[in-house]
Amino acid sequence: MKKVALLLADEENAYQQFLVKEAQEAAGRFGVELLPPRFASNREVKQISHFYDCTAGANPPDGIVSMLVSAESMRGSIEEVANAGVDCVLVNRIPAFFPQMSGEHADVLLASVAPDQREIGRFQGRQCLKILPDGGKVILVLGVDGAPSTLERRKGFLEVAGANITVQELHGRWLTERAESAVNHFFVIGGAKNVVDLFVCQSDPMAAGVRAALDNQAKLRGSAEIAKIPIIGCDGLPDEGQKMVTTKKIDATVVMPSSTPKALEILSEYWQHGTRTPSATLPPRSFPPVDELGPR
Repeated sequence: MKKVALLLADEENAYQQFLVKEAQEAAGRFGVELLPPRFASNREVKQISHFYDCTAGANPPDGIVSMLVSAESMRGSIEEVANAGVDCVLVNRIPAFFPQMSGEHADVLLASVAPDQREIGRFQGRQCLKILPDGGKVILVLGVDGAPSTLERRKGFLEVAGANITVQELHGRWLTERAESAVNHFFVIGGAKNVVDLFVCQSDPMAAGVRAALDNQAKLRGSAEIAKIPIIGCDGLPDEGQKMVTTKKIDATVVMPSSTPKALEILSEYWQHGTRTPSATLPPRSFPPVDELGPR
């Protein structure tokens, strides 16, 4: 049975833990042995050592599924595993150099699986227009500056939102506490002049931070209306974003598809049938469905 190493970035990230669970459930279906996951604690150096271990040992894995800590800094490590004959599927964070590298290694499989990041932004735009059919002011809470997912989700949102939506951006860096701090600071700087109709967050952890900040500001200012400002999130895990919607902490989220089962399927198809799938893009969905949303 072929062995697959699962190399991820952040053990504290709920979505990445979800990817582990989904991979473990999928491994049997695709006839592979999934090795225990290894997390890099968001440290590039640690992940580089994990890649190295996949080539240096006496019993290396046949394949790797990995979410990179930093997409553009791992070129040497990916090249090393390819030269060692280890097949590799990257998920979610795909370096710009990867398609060309894939074409340069005909003897191994280098493939990628990622959610459609721009479509995620478009879904948030559609959700926004359902909640604010007459337009309004939106605070767009962004992830990490310059990250492809941040940029693509932003482009998709602005593409759909249109001219009736005024957008101001805050930076949450995917973190609950950073989003909470940014929103609290936003209200401190602007005070009562800050009229906001909707917060759109590029992740559910940031949406949780926005919820905490709005509740805090409502108490500080004696204004229950602040706590009622609607919030849209993204990731849509059953026990996180979807639960936040059903408990009315936020109004909607976008469900990110799970990428690890598809990555294992791509490896299995290559090993069993020689089928090469260089890349796969997975569609997101709205929770609740966009048609079920309405004005707030």
